[in-house]
Amino acid sequence: MGFYTASCKLKGCPALLQHCKTSYLCRMDTNRNKPLREALSKYFFDLSKLAFVSFVLGGGVLFFQSSELAINYILMAGFGVLVSGAFAILAGLLIKNIES
Repeated sequence: MGFYTASCKLKGCPALLQHCKTSYLCRMDTNRNKPLREALSKYFFDLSKLAFVSFVLGGGVLFFQSSELAINYILMAGFGVLVSGAFAILAGLLIKNIES
């Protein structure tokens, strides 16, 4: 009963490599982390929304308020799109990891 594999997340899991996902102990261990992953994915989605509002909309407002064309506002909006997308992708990966 002391055998465990490198892919098993629970030390001392009696399951072999091919049966690790169906083991009761491994399922119990992954179910314990599910609320934490859900909370983290919500946090990263909120960060994504915050980055979009602050950078993209803030840069857009400054761009349309100024009378001259400034590249800084365009770069700020582009950076906001990249950061917002990165946070949304990270949150999506966490949710995908929960469902599998």
